[in-house]
Amino acid sequence: MIKKITRYLIVLGMMTPISGAVMHQSVIRLKENAAVDGSIVRLNQIAEVRSMLADNEKRLGELILGETPRPGLFRYFNKYDIIRSLRRNQFDTRTVRFEGCEKTRVTQPGVIVTQSMIEERAKRFLYDHFDWNEEQTLVRMHNKLQDILLPLGEVDFRFRILSEGASMRRLVLVLDLIQEGRIQKSLNLGFQCTRFEKRWTAKRPLFKGERIASDDLELRRCEVKSFRPTGISEADDIVGKVALKNLKPGTIITDRMIGRPILIKRGMTVNVIVESGRLKISMHGKAMDSGHAGDRIRVKNSNTGRIITGVVKDNGNVMVR
Repeated sequence: MIKKITRYLIVLGMMTPISGAVMHQSVIRLKENAAVDGSIVRLNQIAEVRSMLADNEKRLGELILGETPRPGLFRYFNKYDIIRSLRRNQFDTRTVRFEGCEKTRVTQPGVIVTQSMIEERAKRFLYDHFDWNEEQTLVRMHNKLQDILLPLGEVDFRFRILSEGASMRRLVLVLDLIQEGRIQKSLNLGFQCTRFEKRWTAKRPLFKGERIASDDLELRRCEVKSFRPTGISEADDIVGKVALKNLKPGTIITDRMIGRPILIKRGMTVNVIVESGRLKISMHGKAMDSGHAGDRIRVKNSNTGRIITGVVKDNGNVMVR
């Protein structure tokens, strides 16, 4: 009887350490992938942690393994990385069992800023800043950008004009990508701006000195070189004037290309009308100056040789009052 009791106590004593190991065993089941937000990676973010003791499970779960990768990048944590962290924090690694994957791929979620997002906001900034009309102004961005990865959070797009050409056709913007008041990235962006406006153009070839009629004009949507007002908006300001140089079909007509027709040329014989009260006298004279309608010119009386001054009228007469 004593021998049986002794044998039972020996067996029980041999089993006690084994039972104690099982009671304190913890299981770490690694995930294949994990997205971690923040600056550090904890064990419970990349694995399922179970333990027989609640306090032990909490301590394991909060174990710091390392830093998170930058947004858009990744890094791996394997079971040997975890074992080293356990030993540094005085955990008994003999009581831990690993399951699941051999390693976990860790990424940090972030915000992706694409070229289309930047270009859309930059165009809106330019249209609003210069009060441009989208139908009249075409804006193209020169830059070819790769996607920009930023930490998770709201992104503020702030633009400012770095330089602009004299004609406003070329612009350089600076873009600051800001999160929580901090500039995460700055970019220089180049833009080509093309403006279209409806302008009166020559419908057919017009030669120097030729008087322009309404049938000689055509209103067309044209690309203009300057963002400052160019061309003539009203056809009435063109009709009746003469071309100061040869104009090809499609040429945008500007003030410098046309002028008032010269009704009287120097040396011509003109009809002079003299009015004084109810008295009206008509005579001939020799023009001493050339003149447009409304100009004051000198005329020499053909009979007396006296030089008088009058105003050129639309019909080519010279009126003296």
